[in-house]
Amino acid sequence: MRDSIDPMFNELRTGSIRLLLTLAAAAFVCASASEAQAKPPNGTFITFDIPVCPRDILPTGINPGGAITGTCVTVINNNFVFFGFLRKPDGSISTIAVPGSTSAMAGSEFTGGAAGPAINPEGAIAGSFTDISGATHGFLRARDGSFTTFDAPGAVNGTDFLCCITPEGAVAGISFNANFAAHGFLRAPNGTFAPFDLPGSTTTVPGGINPAEDIAGTYFDAIGAEHGFLRAREGTIATFDAPGAVNSTEAAGINPAGVIVGTYFDGNFQGHDFLRARDGTFTSFDPPGSAARFGTGAFAINPAGVIVGNYFDGTFFHGFIRASDGTFTTLDPPGSGSTLPLVINPAGNVAGEYFDASDAAHGFVFLPH
Repeated sequence: MRDSIDPMFNELRTGSIRLLLTLAAAAFVCASASEAQAKPPNGTFITFDIPVCPRDILPTGINPGGAITGTCVTVINNNFVFFGFLRKPDGSISTIAVPGSTSAMAGSEFTGGAAGPAINPEGAIAGSFTDISGATHGFLRARDGSFTTFDAPGAVNGTDFLCCITPEGAVAGISFNANFAAHGFLRAPNGTFAPFDLPGSTTTVPGGINPAEDIAGTYFDAIGAEHGFLRAREGTIATFDAPGAVNSTEAAGINPAGVIVGTYFDGNFQGHDFLRARDGTFTSFDPPGSAARFGTGAFAINPAGVIVGNYFDGTFFHGFIRASDGTFTTLDPPGSGSTLPLVINPAGNVAGEYFDASDAAHGFVFLPH
């Protein structure tokens, strides 16, 4: 399946993927290590490969039953090619092919693969696909494999990127207008749309949604500075910057309690992770051993407040789990040279990608004991 989307979107969606996996998973980076020494993982790693995608395997959701969805990437004739995939709890893997599509993504790599969840407890999957004309559209894939496709009102060439889905089937995403400005939207389970933008924003990027339809994300202002936002179901929006952030607060995951995780840069261009409670209070943290500049990225948080992400120690990228009490576990599959945990479910099961010593990409699931 050949990705034929506009070259600008190709660069945004594909040119950053390898960066997000080995370099820019720290694209949100961190500085000084702070909390207690990280401990080794107590659990089981299961690794998996997708034969059609030797380049990248990016999980964007893992539901309570352990089903994983995401996007895998390969290169054919110097072109990036995207396949959505579904890995069932029994280990079987299938690709997601929307009728009439030339490529498909489960979730949105437009946001770096850190958004979600792209699969809900019932097994419904939200994503985007490109048709033969090069236009991009949203899709919902029901558990039985049937598809519903749609475009947000005002979207040009049907350009939609869906990040995430609730248990009831509401989805959040991005659409582009004729001026290539990105707008956020919420699509209700009945198919009605609620578009939204932040005051003064030029680009609005939803990053995650919780069961209450609270949406967390990032927006860019007129000078290109990044800020976080929280949009409540009824439409009220709170904007925020992490304390000490200078022009760069990037919100990633949100849990049912409305707690948001993400990363920010300080005035010295050092990055740190943050946790924002529902009442607006912040906790800043850096995994032990993370190096300055290319240090850390927090991507997802589950209902218990457990956070997953990765950090750079100056030589390698490692995964981490941060428990709700602030203790860290280093999370690297055996043989990993670079690890990118991306999603976590209520049971604490983690899915992500790692690269081995030969730089081959593999998917993994971590099941804590």
